[in-house]
Amino acid sequence: MGKIYLEKNDILTYITLMINDSLAGNCNVGDTRYRHSTDFKHVLKILNHGILSLEKQDELRIKELSKEEKRNLSDCESHINGLDNVSIYDSNEDTSDFYSHEMLYENKTSPEFVISSDVKSRRCGIFYGNERLVQDQIPLDKIRSFDIKFLASMDENLNHGNPISIEKLVSDYNYLMDICKMYVDKDVNIPFRETSYEKSIEVNYETLYGPKIKILKSYF
Repeated sequence: MGKIYLEKNDILTYITLMINDSLAGNCNVGDTRYRHSTDFKHVLKILNHGILSLEKQDELRIKELSKEEKRNLSDCESHINGLDNVSIYDSNEDTSDFYSHEMLYENKTSPEFVISSDVKSRRCGIFYGNERLVQDQIPLDKIRSFDIKFLASMDENLNHGNPISIEKLVSDYNYLMDICKMYVDKDVNIPFRETSYEKSIEVNYETLYGPKIKILKSYF
């Protein structure tokens, strides 16, 4: 894969150009309402195994948990999913049905998986009125697309007073290169989209795939 060495001041421009050059055309995945937000470092695991509860991850030895961790994570007040659920949110939720303590969960910058509308779930409502819980796992055949919001993430960094460190952007971009490699090597059939600003544009992962970024050290 290789590396490209960049000054900090050049990184936003480079990533923006790479993302924009990879955008193909509109990509609609049908009637879907549920989303699962995640972090770039977890995406490869999900593309391999589906979206798993902590209990399922421990069972498959993907993420082994100690007895103390299991005890702490089973407390649903501190960890909403508990051990045996995964969290999704309803992007079409009517806020008029919310209770007074509930907020609306919105994801503007994190990667997420779009989930089939027929997945069985139950309302959570501890913090967010549109959060729902799915028992055990969401298998790969219920995932309709993998969506990134890199352009929105950089826009938040530049223009909206919500700075994300360059180091974090570079880390996420480098994970993205690993994801592109998996798409290329394994011919993943889950649509790959850029969905910043409520647009859904297919990403040509072969065009996007390239060297990872290494930040040049400054000595001044």
